[in-house]
Amino acid sequence: MKNILKSYNIFTLIFIVVVLITVVCTPIFGLGDLSEYTSTFEGVGLYNTGADTYAIAQNYGISQPDGNEKSVFQLFLMVLISINKLLFSKTVFNIHFISIVYSLIFISGMYFLQKNMRFEKDYLNYAFSALLGIVFLDLGYLAYFNSFYNDALIFVLIIAMAALAVSVARKFSYVKTVLFAICACLLSSMRFSAAVVAAFAALVLCTMALTLNSEGKTVTVVFAVIVAAVSVFSMVNTHIPARDVKLYNLIYNDFAADSKTALEFFDLEENKISENPTIDEMSDAVEGVTYGDVVKYYAAYPKQFAANIKSAANNAYFLIQDFASYREAGAYYGLREGTNIKLWNFLKRRVLPNGIWVILAFVVIYAVVAVREYIKNKKDGNYTKACIALFVALLPVGSLSEMIATVITTGKILISKNMFVFGIYFDLMIITAVLWAAATLIARQEAIKEKYGLKQ
Repeated sequence: MKNILKSYNIFTLIFIVVVLITVVCTPIFGLGDLSEYTSTFEGVGLYNTGADTYAIAQNYGISQPDGNEKSVFQLFLMVLISINKLLFSKTVFNIHFISIVYSLIFISGMYFLQKNMRFEKDYLNYAFSALLGIVFLDLGYLAYFNSFYNDALIFVLIIAMAALAVSVARKFSYVKTVLFAICACLLSSMRFSAAVVAAFAALVLCTMALTLNSEGKTVTVVFAVIVAAVSVFSMVNTHIPARDVKLYNLIYNDFAADSKTALEFFDLEENKISENPTIDEMSDAVEGVTYGDVVKYYAAYPKQFAANIKSAANNAYFLIQDFASYREAGAYYGLREGTNIKLWNFLKRRVLPNGIWVILAFVVIYAVVAVREYIKNKKDGNYTKACIALFVALLPVGSLSEMIATVITTGKILISKNMFVFGIYFDLMIITAVLWAAATLIARQEAIKEKYGLKQ
């Protein structure tokens, strides 16, 4: 009975119930927009069977994918479509299927993350589980399970990597190390900023290998080298979903609006297309422009970069998009209307301090504390805590790389939507920082009581 009442068992059951109600058991509709429909749907052979909306539906028709080169995310969707053909239907793909796949990975990751991130005081374990629930059961996160955005896959991969990292730190296992390396390789293929995080994950694996025996050390270094190689390859060959839409908005709606010479810098002419341009028109309007050109522009006009970084920071806390209020194609959410959780969304936007300097200060302090904890625990011979501190040092790297990459690839009008992955890293930092501070304070209080004979 005592094992059943463990925090990870109780809260995993809560996670399952909330995810079932929010994602699986209610009428749900795929989330996407014009850019995702063009860049993802057509590439994998899906199309909307309804006439009322362009991308929002519960059931999608299955046709032959186009012959263009596929991103890893598109290949992932094509695997799910193939499984769907075998198990359910050869002509219809229901959004429930992809939601269930994401939910299974998410819940498994949350279970092992709670089970292995153990604090000495049991009430801290309950607090950790409760914080995970408050943050990641928010509709702003779960809504993406009903989408064709690659952010959903990135989300569950990060949670899986966090769970595997803590588990490996507790007890080394070849299987868990291999799974961590696979998740890191998959993550690196999603976007450039994710490849940066995966590269640092390879560095973490190498550093962790120093604490292992000769056999485990060799295997860990080998997989670290593989992850590093895949990450570098991904950086060079990164696929940016809806590139033309993002680049168009960045150049024509941001740069050109702030500077009359911006279009000249990119060797573009004044845009004369319609007020609501199509994907093809956007593609033609930015033809020949690369993100390397964007970096050069920011280097030439640093004030523009600073302004967009500030905009990204100001929009970093927005979890809820318009997804929860869709009504197209009769998209009534039924039971979910009264049960979706938006508490974390409210707290982040109304209570937590925001702004670029708040975020940067928190990220820097967090990174310094993580490195210091690693050095301290390694010196004391506590290799479990040292490895955990090493792994959580990935979070500030991820948050900063996501913010900078969003500014480079996305116009202001799309920034809040594209800060989703930044939120995952940042919120994991908040959770671990709160529990880290509480555990440290409790340990120091007990040490003082022990020193002065106050403990009974």
